[in-house]
Amino acid sequence: MKKQFFEQVETLDNQLEKKNKNFYRLRKSIGNRLKSQPKAFADQLKLQNKEFENLQVSLAKQLEDLEKSFREQHKQISPELEDYDKKIALLHKEYAVRRQ
Repeated sequence: MKKQFFEQVETLDNQLEKKNKNFYRLRKSIGNRLKSQPKAFADQLKLQNKEFENLQVSLAKQLEDLEKSFREQHKQISPELEDYDKKIALLHKEYAVRRQ
């Protein structure tokens, strides 16, 4: 009876030792993952920030190009607009003379 009891205790002790080893391995693995998560998150955040900065630069360049294009188009049509303004002013004068 004592022999059987000691065998059971030894078996349980071995099982407990295996479970403890597994627990410590798992704890270490989780600890390593938890340590690496902030770094991975920081790296991911840096990458997203860089992409956002690149997008800002690209959009700023597009806006600059659009403003430049607008100024050039306005410069090209300014003489034509001035001519229309002169024609309208002349028509107003002619209309005013005819009304009198």
